[in-house]
Amino acid sequence: MLNFRTGFIAVCVFFALSAMNLHASDTRIAALGYKASFYIRDYNNVSLFPSAITNYGGLFFIESLANGQHAPSASSTVPGTGIWRGGVFIQIGERFTFGFMLDSRSENITESDTKFTGFNGLINRSSGVYDLLPLYNSGLASTEASHRFTLLGGLKMSAIDLGFSLTKHGSELTYSNPENSSLNFSDELSSSLFSIGISTKAGRRSRFEGSIIYHTGDFRHIIAARDTAQYKAPYGYNAYGVNFRIFYAFSKKTILVPFISYLSGSSGYTNLVKGTDKTDGVRSYKNVYSVYNAGLGFDIFPYEKTLLTIASGITGAFKSSETILSTGSADPASEYKYKALPFVSVGLEAHLTRWMGARFSFYELLEKMKVTNMFFTGDAVNMSESGFDAVFGLWFKLGRFTIDTVVDTKAVNDFLHNSMRILSGSENPVFTQMSITYNFK
Repeated sequence: MLNFRTGFIAVCVFFALSAMNLHASDTRIAALGYKASFYIRDYNNVSLFPSAITNYGGLFFIESLANGQHAPSASSTVPGTGIWRGGVFIQIGERFTFGFMLDSRSENITESDTKFTGFNGLINRSSGVYDLLPLYNSGLASTEASHRFTLLGGLKMSAIDLGFSLTKHGSELTYSNPENSSLNFSDELSSSLFSIGISTKAGRRSRFEGSIIYHTGDFRHIIAARDTAQYKAPYGYNAYGVNFRIFYAFSKKTILVPFISYLSGSSGYTNLVKGTDKTDGVRSYKNVYSVYNAGLGFDIFPYEKTLLTIASGITGAFKSSETILSTGSADPASEYKYKALPFVSVGLEAHLTRWMGARFSFYELLEKMKVTNMFFTGDAVNMSESGFDAVFGLWFKLGRFTIDTVVDTKAVNDFLHNSMRILSGSENPVFTQMSITYNFK
């Protein structure tokens, strides 16, 4: 009797997870709740758990990432704000799955890196973008990575699934002025993100998924008329992280998903040449940061083709800076701390017809933030607030195509005044995020 009941639950888990895989995209995750990528199975999860790619062989997709708007699914393990992404996952043989993705992403590097405004302001590659949330935008300068690609692979074995993900981007800009060589410069940026993951049964009712992440960056800035080599060297630019989650079948209609993630890293620079005209007296500057998430999600199937998600937990971030001068003492180091304890999220996905469905979610964050030495004078800023947001989405099934959308009812366009731009355009279109998926199988 026990074996029958265990086998029945295992079958229920299989069909439950299969139903959750039916519609798959970053847009779907964004419409199902805060941090939903940790407790909902979806092809979007390959960014956090690369071994999950073995479940999605034969898939082509393209999606807008809404510039971070309504994107609680966005992974804090990947710096920057997504704009567009496309990719394909192909199964090779019975066990191996290969994937390739391209995306445009506005990635952040520290303001000490290669910052300049060339051609009298016509090229502004390092504009100041200051925002305390999220962490990666805090006191950093924004740089767009125009060539960013990801290679993925997964191997399905008898007891475990293995996966890897490698993301790289690089850009280069050189300028030569035949009339004034002192204006010449060369600027190079690069970034790499590597992760390996594993998925395995953790008992008859549960499955464990985990990954290890390493992110590194580099820069090189040479003023050709002054030096034969750069006068600033990277300091740090490494980050390490882990992600873990467990799908546990509590009953035939309820799956519990505890999850944990942690990322820690540093970035900065060291001056290689003394001189106030080049170093401003700074010998080295460094940021140290960490990001963490922990919580428990519930995936509930109250009726056929209906998914209810409930999750709660904690999320937080920390950043501190350190400045060492050639002479004298530096100002007090600044520190930034953020914590949401708890966050609470509820989402629902349901079929309305055979070819159409709806999703919506709402979540609340009980947030606290503290900034010490914001203006380097020993001051402190404390903030406590309750943040609330809601997201609504529609999906459409057309043969092997699935179209997922996030609908923004705050759009300034409407059918009466601007009927053509309500579906697209830069001025708050109705569909602020969209994904198109094609399944080959």
